[in-house]
Amino acid sequence: KAREAEKTLRKWRDWTKDTAAADAPDPSVVEALGDDLNTHEALSRLHTLFKSLEIGGPGLARFKASANLLGLLGDDMGDWVGSADLSALAARLSGLRETAMATKDFSGVDALKSALVAAGVEVRMSKAGVELVPGPGFDPAKLDGLA
Repeated sequence: KAREAEKTLRKWRDWTKDTAAADAPDPSVVEALGDDLNTHEALSRLHTLFKSLEIGGPGLARFKASANLLGLLGDDMGDWVGSADLSALAARLSGLRETAMATKDFSGVDALKSALVAAGVEVRMSKAGVELVPGPGFDPAKLDGLA
């Protein structure tokens, strides 16, 4: 459960990192807290709000204000989500993947992907490209020497 909560907070923080909190939280979250401090229901309503959001959409500011009301996603939480710049590794993996598609030798791709996963990085590869996301248990020290 702790890993799932961390994964959720990382996702929420990633989505709202460039968003200022609105002046007021969502009324449904306030209502849940007003019911004998029902934090379980307030968190459930945050999950519901998040599912309806779009990146860069107008609801992000209200969502962030609602999360802040519960002590989540505040700037005072520090940089616990890891601030490693994974773009160079994503570019390297993408290049290895392009070469592997032509040569049919995926050993380089597999080796780098395994090292990234061992460091706690979620590797997402699709036709659109490569995305690297720090996951639960992310350890930037394990990335030393990979770039």
